[in-house]
Amino acid sequence: MDADRAAGWQRVHTIQDFYDCPRFGVADYDGKPHVYDREWEESADDFGPRYRLAEIEPELLVLALEDWELWLRWLTAFQTGMTTLETHPRLPSDRERHEALKSEIGGRLEAKRNGTMLKKAEFRWGADICEVLWSDD
Repeated sequence: MDADRAAGWQRVHTIQDFYDCPRFGVADYDGKPHVYDREWEESADDFGPRYRLAEIEPELLVLALEDWELWLRWLTAFQTGMTTLETHPRLPSDRERHEALKSEIGGRLEAKRNGTMLKKAEFRWGADICEVLWSDD
């Protein structure tokens, strides 16, 4: 997919909220990590086609990625029957680290939800990767 990235496809790092499609998380835009947040349209009383983007600091990305890895570990364990829904959102062995990461991240990702850049997005999934193509229309 390296040639595709050159054509505009960017890596999705995390998906914090998903319903029918990614709504909130961290993805690259122009090769730099950004929070993406699907815009709510009051007039339609539904989510619109655009996402608000705001750049984040590299150290915040590191924290978000570590917590994302803990989530993926829980998801794999759940899908393979190694844990139950009662342990959601993290495995008991990862709960303490998850709480520490939540504290370190604080509201910094949430604070970026009102980014001023608006883009439409097309998401695609590969074997172990999700990518996004940002556009103005």
